[in-house]
Amino acid sequence: MSGKSDYLEGQSKRKNLIIDGIPESPGESWEESEYKVRELLRTELQMDEERIEVERAHRMGNGRGADKPRQIVVKFLRFKDKTVVMGRRNRLKGTNIFLNEDYPEAVRQKRKELVPAMKAERSKGNIAYIRACHIDGQPFGTVLLTLLNASGIPADIYKVSEDITVNEGSNLTLSCLASGRPDPAINWRLLNPSAEPLDGEEYLDIIGIMRNQAGRYECKASNDVATPDVKYVNVVVSYPPTIKKTQSSETPVGRMGTLQCDATAVPTPEFEWYRDEK
Repeated sequence: MSGKSDYLEGQSKRKNLIIDGIPESPGESWEESEYKVRELLRTELQMDEERIEVERAHRMGNGRGADKPRQIVVKFLRFKDKTVVMGRRNRLKGTNIFLNEDYPEAVRQKRKELVPAMKAERSKGNIAYIRACHIDGQPFGTVLLTLLNASGIPADIYKVSEDITVNEGSNLTLSCLASGRPDPAINWRLLNPSAEPLDGEEYLDIIGIMRNQAGRYECKASNDVATPDVKYVNVVVSYPPTIKKTQSSETPVGRMGTLQCDATAVPTPEFEWYRDEK
């Protein structure tokens, strides 16, 4: 994909998703469409719809008939919100609702050109799918036809959050994206102190993180084809100084005395001493 117009179109759509299959009401307004999107987030994707900020949502194009509701294009306020929602699309398996990227026209045309080759490979028993990649920060930088053989593919974590430092009380989302055949299960653990499993899949949400939640987080992707793939994320939680202990010293005149002040903080606090408020 090349050209300034293609780039600008890709940038304008990077926070968008296309939702197919949500039933449409007669004369449905954009407010009703947005409400249905929020209900989908809450019920089917089991997300806090108040934390995922939708900038706008509306139906696309003309009517497709009573049995074919129009697609809804959703623009999120933040790219991260769109990514988190896409990470939970597997929860829609078994429904008639589908989430897709809002591809620019150049990408849609390229995908259309690759469909015959994809079908030919699938007829041979291979796994084939079309994907648009993000390259050098540009959305949908290229379109690829990816082929896999019919046997199982080991789990492979291809993207995981980088080590991070956050302030105590803030919200944090760690990501761990993996591929494989069958689709790998993803599990999280905080390795210290107890290494108990955490409630998270591709995305681990930590609301109001506390200092005792700092440490090394383990993401494990497994599908029973081979040894699970494991990656780690180190999380540092910063918090302000708290003085734990002070100790005075009664020392004869002319002798050396010691005053003690113990405090905890991350990063390590600096100490300053004053006498008589000076």
